[in-house]
Amino acid sequence: MTTLRRQVRKRIGCFLLALRDVAKARGIRQLAKDTHLSRESLYRTLSQGYPRISTLEAVLESLGPRLSVEVIADAKVPPGRAGAAL
Repeated sequence: MTTLRRQVRKRIGCFLLALRDVAKARGIRQLAKDTHLSRESLYRTLSQGYPRISTLEAVLESLGPRLSVEVIADAKVPPGRAGAAL
């Protein structure tokens, strides 16, 4: 596994843990109601890694933060393989 991929996975994990803390503070039951997802699905999504974009979008929309994507300036990606790095 490449260093970039490990860094991305670690950052995603940290992000999801932080998002789970915010969700717990606001109330998982209410978040489940707002997003039309089960509480179990939310706990699993926010604990075990790679949620679907639609799930993440619903959770973020309900909680309020905005997510953006930024290019890593020092990423070593071969020409023509931009999508393959992740």
